[in-house]
Amino acid sequence: MLNVMAKDIAGAQLEVHFDKVPDACPICHRGISAIQEGRAFVSAVTRERDWSGFLEILYRCPQHDCARTFLAIHRQHVQTTGDRSWFFLERLAPAEFQPPEVDEAIANISPNFVKIYGQALEAERLGLDEICGCGLRRAVEFLVKDYLIRKRPDDTDSIKKTFLGTCIENYIADPKIKLCASRATWLGNDETHYERRYDSHDIQNLQDLIRLTMYWIASELLTERYSSELPKKLSKQQQ
Repeated sequence: MLNVMAKDIAGAQLEVHFDKVPDACPICHRGISAIQEGRAFVSAVTRERDWSGFLEILYRCPQHDCARTFLAIHRQHVQTTGDRSWFFLERLAPAEFQPPEVDEAIANISPNFVKIYGQALEAERLGLDEICGCGLRRAVEFLVKDYLIRKRPDDTDSIKKTFLGTCIENYIADPKIKLCASRATWLGNDETHYERRYDSHDIQNLQDLIRLTMYWIASELLTERYSSELPKKLSKQQQ
C-alpha cells in the first residue's frame, strides 16, 4: 500500500493509505507514469468517530499533447481493526469516451453497429449496468442484419422485418457465425426481459460472444476479398 497526506473537508490533515497510482490517462487513454500534483482530499470530517468518505488524489498526464489533470477516486475500506484510513481505486475522472477497436471490415458493413456497441460499452464504464446489456443486444441486431444484407441484398426487406433469431437460423450459413450470433442473441434477450433464462452467464459472456461474432464475420469477409482478388490458379510458371 502507498501513503499520502490528505486534507479533509474541515481542513484537517491526515495520513491515508491507498492501493495504486493510475497507469493510464483517462483522457488520452495512453499508458503513463502519472504525475502526482501533491493534492489529496478526503470527503469527510475525519475527527468524527465513524467517518466515511472517498479519497481523491489529483494527477496530471505527462504526455505533452495531453497534459490534462484528473482525479483518482478511491473508495474507503474499513479494516477489521477499525482503521478507516484505507482506500482502493474505483475510477478516474474526468474520463473521455474511447471508441472500441473494431475491425475495418465490420466498420464498413455496419457503422451503426460500431456506434451502438461503443455507447453500450461506455454505459458499462459509467456503471449503468441496467442499460448496457440492452444496448449490446441492439448492437448484435445491427451487426447481424447489416452483415446479412451485404451477403443477400435481394432479401433486404425480409431481413429488416424478420426477428433476429429467425434471420440467424434461416440466412446464416457459416456454422461459427451462426453459433456465436445465436448465443449472443439469447444472452442479449436476457438483458431486455423481466426474467432471466441464463443465470449462469452474464454481460461479460455476452461481450465475448459479440467479439467472436465480429471475428468470424471479419474472417469470412477477408477470405472473400482474397478469393475475389486472386481468383485463378497460378500457372506452373508462376508457382
